[in-house]
Amino acid sequence: AGGRNGTRGGGQGRIDRPLAPAEDKEHQHKQQHKQQSQQQQDTPPVEAATPKRKAKRKEVKEADKALLSKFMYYSVSPDGNEDPSQSVAESEVHRGLVFQELTPDGSDSQRDDPSHVFRRAVQFQFHDLSMLLGSDTVIFNRGGMLPEANLRLEDAEEDVTQLTCLDYWLDNIFNNVQETAMCYHKEGKVHGYQVVRTGDMPRISDYSSFEPKAVMSAASSVLHFLQQHCTRDAGTYWLVRGEDSDDLELYCLDEGEASEAFAEQGGMLCFKIARRLQRRDQEAVGEGGSSKHRQRCARLYGNVLESLDAAHHPLMVSVSHEGLADATVGADW
Repeated sequence: AGGRNGTRGGGQGRIDRPLAPAEDKEHQHKQQHKQQSQQQQDTPPVEAATPKRKAKRKEVKEADKALLSKFMYYSVSPDGNEDPSQSVAESEVHRGLVFQELTPDGSDSQRDDPSHVFRRAVQFQFHDLSMLLGSDTVIFNRGGMLPEANLRLEDAEEDVTQLTCLDYWLDNIFNNVQETAMCYHKEGKVHGYQVVRTGDMPRISDYSSFEPKAVMSAASSVLHFLQQHCTRDAGTYWLVRGEDSDDLELYCLDEGEASEAFAEQGGMLCFKIARRLQRRDQEAVGEGGSSKHRQRCARLYGNVLESLDAAHHPLMVSVSHEGLADATVGADW
């Protein structure tokens, strides 16, 4: 097969001639260059993407580590005591989180505390209704480009119910939070955590799923019902639904003995609303317009005088007398 007129494999084939030494080296160099070029074309350019992927994995790993560290802080006391009842007394947030978990009857005693102050006030626009909501939701800012997370502690031995998922979902909607970080613990020790996006919360499991559109539709119906029937200025109402019943019952607490418990708060609210409406009327008159809230201001100031004690709120009572006179004198209703 090495002769000039020889053939390869014993059959007909292409006739080869022996190469000179210089030509042989040049041919080998071209073949090696061709093979290297072919390998470079077949091999994906992983070198440029590798550092970015490594940096991304490192960033996610550090974020997960920091998140787990935060959950450890909220679940286990710093002194190493394994008793979850010995919580960190200095931390207001920690005390609120663990207190809800350790309440024996599962109730939230803060709701019954008249001196309780919400962590934040949230303005929420629901269709044509603008609402001011008080929220105690603990929001964890993870920094950087990571979204804020709503922190929740869950017992590792209990299933997350539908009402729990609904509660977490509504909290995220009200506070405009994109994720919920659920820390599963047993007797204060972390057993794992799960980060769930707000959009995925309604379908986190088969037994706890719900339909967001149905929830919003029911909420809209209830709010419009309250808007139509809660007509008393700064009034206090009690909305209740009986057990195993789909009917809602609305009671006014401003009549009888029940009104005494809310008299001071209601009177102060009436005062703030009346002052605001009266300033609007004064600005409108100064610009050449007419006052539109005189009758309502008179009712509100009357509620203030009925609700507040002059000995405890002398300034509000005196301003209410003056405001009532301004709203009444010269009124054409």
